[in-house]
Amino acid sequence: MPFEVKTLQAVGSELIVAAFKAFRADSLGTPDLRTINRCVGRATAAVEARGDTQASLLADVVGDLSPLLDRYGDKLPQIGRLIELASPVACRRETENQPARGH
Repeated sequence: MPFEVKTLQAVGSELIVAAFKAFRADSLGTPDLRTINRCVGRATAAVEARGDTQASLLADVVGDLSPLLDRYGDKLPQIGRLIELASPVACRRETENQPARGH
């Protein structure tokens, strides 16, 4: 696994706490809070998963959080950190699913 499990879990926990604080301060809407919560859940599930399942879960995390990074990246830097941790595995899945060239 190309990332530290404890780091992924810690960043996910930090993101949930920060997102809830932003929500309570009316800086984050309910749909975005739900998206963050769902993504942290997927990232946590990916820690226990292997292979394609892990890559698929983390690809979903990257895909769902990327639009939020544009809107909340300054206020919630944990979004970028979670994307950064999940991206290598998600990218590996995309590479593995592409047909070999020249064959």
